Amino acid sequence: MNIKYIKHKTKKCCICKEPLDVMIQPETGKILYDGGNNAEPVMKGRCCNSCDNEVVLSVRLELFHKRLLKGENNGNKEHI
Repeated sequence: MNIKYIKHKTKKCCICKEPLDVMIQPETGKILYDGGNNAEPVMKGRCCNSCDNEVVLSVRLELFHKRLLKGENNGNKEHI
């Protein structure tokens, strides 16, 4: 399936304040998703694809790495 991203007209990223990305099907113009990404643990709210990739994911990986170093996986090796 081909997808294309355009900018939302009203919904804004809670991190950079730029418009959220809207996923559409180019052939039909049908909106597939326009809800943004979960911005936690950086902020509560929704963020754009750029902030998700450049800010949120790196913070999540850093927190995950710190938990691994502390051994905070409750003995469950499936979540490592």
